[in-house]
Amino acid sequence: MTPEEETTEMTIAIKQAVKVMGDRFALAEGDVARAIQELKASISAAHGHIDITETLVRLYVFLAQSLDRCWNEAARTTYPEHELQSHLSSTRAKMMEILSVNRVVKGKVEQECNRVRSLIAACLPDGAGKTAALDELKAERAVLKNKTMALSDLLAVFRAV
Repeated sequence: MTPEEETTEMTIAIKQAVKVMGDRFALAEGDVARAIQELKASISAAHGHIDITETLVRLYVFLAQSLDRCWNEAARTTYPEHELQSHLSSTRAKMMEILSVNRVVKGKVEQECNRVRSLIAACLPDGAGKTAALDELKAERAVLKNKTMALSDLLAVFRAV
């Protein structure tokens, strides 16, 4: 159901409730209008939270897929690099735009993106350092997995409310 449909349904429900209870509580038309505006604002805020959380989940999924490509041949062949980079770039740009209102969180997300890029770069050359880099990469992958799971749960709660 779209936000507009939800708002329409809630508006109808509020008007019916006011009609039934109007005599009992003597609600004025202004009270109904105010209640409807508050409802619209509440629905709008909820959808904003959903959009932010969805974007962050997508970003973490694309970062995790980027890490997976370093040590998993199947991940490299299944999903073309240019598509992954395109999705990652656009999702990161959208997330940075959303987070422009909070420079602290924006900085943390930027650091995480940069850390993933540097881990990927460290895994490219062969040599003694590659094993340590792969260990760090797998640890970072576990962190991203936990963050993604937590955000997915939060997203489910937002959608259920």
